[in-house]
Amino acid sequence: MAEEKAELKARIKASKDRVKVLSEQVQAAIKAKPSPLRADAVGWSGRVKAKRKLAGHFGKVVSITWARDGVRAMTAAQDGNVIVWNAPHAKKASLVPLKSSWVMFAEMTQDGAELFATGGLDNAATIWRTPGLGNLHKLEGEWYGHEGYVCSARFVGDSKLVTTSGDGTAALWDLNKPQTRKTDKEIDDRVTIYRGHEKDVSSIDLDPIKTDNFVTSSTDGTCMLWSLSQPTPNAVMRLVAPIKRQHCDINKAKFMPTGMAVAMATEARGALLYDTRTRAPLNTFNVSTPADVQDSAKYSLAFSKSGRLLFVACEDSSIEIWDTLLPDATKPLQTLANVHTARVTDVAVPASGLCLGAVSWDTFGSVTNP
Repeated sequence: MAEEKAELKARIKASKDRVKVLSEQVQAAIKAKPSPLRADAVGWSGRVKAKRKLAGHFGKVVSITWARDGVRAMTAAQDGNVIVWNAPHAKKASLVPLKSSWVMFAEMTQDGAELFATGGLDNAATIWRTPGLGNLHKLEGEWYGHEGYVCSARFVGDSKLVTTSGDGTAALWDLNKPQTRKTDKEIDDRVTIYRGHEKDVSSIDLDPIKTDNFVTSSTDGTCMLWSLSQPTPNAVMRLVAPIKRQHCDINKAKFMPTGMAVAMATEARGALLYDTRTRAPLNTFNVSTPADVQDSAKYSLAFSKSGRLLFVACEDSSIEIWDTLLPDATKPLQTLANVHTARVTDVAVPASGLCLGAVSWDTFGSVTNP
């Protein structure tokens, strides 16, 4: 028996060594024969710069989202306020004071109903209605069920909401269903609970083509693909650390406009692009080596309308602009280094694709144009 175990271990080791050698040979072959896409990628020579500064918050700004008209933007900050902006003119259209200042996001519906959702350390998904997104606002309700903070959400039409939480789950809510009173001992308004992650679920994004599918990211180092109708994941995309004990946290996931790839903003690996069909990495965008991860954390990302450009929010207060056609790039096309003075927490591109919105811990937002 001992001899058989020893022989099996030797065969396993030999197989692992062989796989490692083959992997190195494949990578060497790829580098020796550059992708034909490189010739196309060289053509981009545009430059962008910040055009407007969104000043009005008095605390760390944590999220930005756009209305479907591409003109109004919404920001949420830890001063306990949500502000709707006329973004092209950097003017405040309305201000909504929240019940809890520990907000983590604000998200607007894209289907015509003037609704938006907020969430944070109160463990609730709160829905607001603002007719015309003007000065009038109304609290529609608070939906409870999560056992941890609620950190991101997406509307599915104007009657459903999908949220992610620090309790390791995502959840589907029916906004037409009367919510449970907070005084009830056992509160759970969730229609479907999506389980699969082992740690905090940090973000969610809907598939732009198949809107009944979505992706979640987690601090467990995975992104999972889901269908709204199933409580278990359809597929898992796993981030592997090149250095033992290195953080594999994924802070945000974002679908490419084609729906065929997902970009990930990570704590220590820069930004990555994964194929949703093969569940394998397509590209890496990182200026840091695996051993040099100080100030390299990425917190959010957004694609241009075509999907060619990837905007990445960074710990060092910069916004990196990458060309997704360049394989394994180590240098961004451009770095916006003077727009903000503290961590950039979120970036977003409106449906029109005409500008980039960003927010930061420096209490300001910004609108950047080509």
